[in-house]
Amino acid sequence: MLVRQVEDELLRRMKTGQYAPGEKLPSIREMSGEFGCSYVIAFRAVRTLKQAGCLETFKGSGTFVARDIQKRLNKKLLAYIFDKSGTTRLNLHDSLRYTFFQRMVREAGYTDIALQEDELFSPAELDSLAGALITLRTPQMEELLARKIPCVFISSLGNPYHLPSVIPDFYQGSRDVMRHLIRRGYRRIGCITIDSGEFNRSSFLPREQAYGDVLRETGPPVPAPLEWNIGKEETQIRFRELMSNPRHPEAFFVPNDKLALEVIQVLAEMGFRVPEDIGIAGLENMEFLYRPTLPLTSASFDNAALVREACSLLLNWIDHPQKPPENRTITMTLQIRKSTEKTSVQKYE
Repeated sequence: MLVRQVEDELLRRMKTGQYAPGEKLPSIREMSGEFGCSYVIAFRAVRTLKQAGCLETFKGSGTFVARDIQKRLNKKLLAYIFDKSGTTRLNLHDSLRYTFFQRMVREAGYTDIALQEDELFSPAELDSLAGALITLRTPQMEELLARKIPCVFISSLGNPYHLPSVIPDFYQGSRDVMRHLIRRGYRRIGCITIDSGEFNRSSFLPREQAYGDVLRETGPPVPAPLEWNIGKEETQIRFRELMSNPRHPEAFFVPNDKLALEVIQVLAEMGFRVPEDIGIAGLENMEFLYRPTLPLTSASFDNAALVREACSLLLNWIDHPQKPPENRTITMTLQIRKSTEKTSVQKYE
């Protein structure tokens, strides 16, 4: 058995009364024999339940079921709901976030669960669910909102759902990236943004606003951002027309790393080199996408800080249900890499 399976079995026995409040549990060695697992697995399961306040250990006496176990077992589940992005596994960002989520909720005495966007809660899980961190709109989210279960939105997509949220400060991060391009000597700077419709507008508008604000501060004209449908030929045609102009941009701010990498690929097909001919800067620091492509100048955010703030909001909301929390943002940090390392640039005329 795995650690989680041993935890679940112990919790089941406590919920059903097989292990009554205040009752002494078998020794770790006896548990490992009964469950057919190693001593280490049984030890870790007991340790986790102790951290959650379900068990108590008294030196020289053994481990006992907490006397207030039924109260603790009621509404002690917190969920992390994530976008599987075409895979059955957590991507790097969500894996890191869930690790931090687990640590915080267990320290707070809760049990954690992770669900992909197309998975549903069981009736028992819904009954014991105290709250959730979510990354996108899903059937689970609609169910939780209908039940008035606290939900905090945590994502790099902004917050289109008008829920309490913790998101990166996209305006500040975009501003820092744009100011870096200006310092590098670029003057004709274009912006390529995702043709996102209504879903992502709350995320991309601050990025586009920062682009325009920095150019207005420094003097160059402010071209309208080019909207780009990822993988769509009609967008690439418009881009090729733009780059056929002798006074095409010297650099592009592309406020999403995944999109920036596609732009670099199209530029390469047209014979442009990055950074020798064109500078490219992205946003969100999706390092797991870079290999074997060019490392991007981008702006990153601390996943640990993102989850820490979100869990703090969620736990406080659970404790004070009449006071929904206010939104928070996380500062982004400029990451300078090879995609903007051109040694000389044409001066704007």
